[in-house]
Parts: sequence; structure tokens; C-alpha cells
Amino acid sequence: MPGGAGTLDELFEAVTLIQTGKIKNFPIVIMGTDYWKELRPLRRELSLHLLIRSVLNRFHGRDYDRLLDLLNERTIHLLGLYSRDQAARICCR
Repeated sequence: MPGGAGTLDELFEAVTLIQTGKIKNFPIVIMGTDYWKELRPLRRELSLHLLIRSVLNRFHGRDYDRLLDLLNERTIHLLGLYSRDQAARICCR
């Protein structure tokens, strides 16, 4: 394991600080692609989380209720395009 368990600890600590907005513009450089390839989905998840957070920060009070209604309506519509089994696979990825 490159760097040992401490490397994972430091990586996840940095990701947590970025995700919670405690630090900004903090580059994370990962070397050794074979070892770290399983963390690629985490990177996508973090990017999506940061995007969602930036969008949600633009809303105020009652706007959240309307936003959730819109998201629920759209999700129900999109899942209605699939069979029950397909929808379950999409939701449980």
C-alpha cells in the first residue's frame, strides 16, 4: 500500500475538509493509478456534492420546499420511463 493506512487517513481528512467547506482551492494529487482506481467514483461523488451545495446555497427558506417538489416530480417522471426492476437498479447504484 503506497504510504500505508496513514495515507488514506490524510486523503479522507482533506476530502472531508473540502466537502464541508473548511478549506478551499486545496489540490489533491494522487499517484499510482492502479492502487487508487477504486477512488475515482469518490471523486465524482465529491464533485457532484460540491455542485449541489453551490446550487442549494442560492436558495432561501421556502424555496427549499419548492426545489424538493420539483426534484421529486422530475425523479418520479424519469423513473416512470423504466420498468420497476430497472428503476430499482438505477436508484440503488
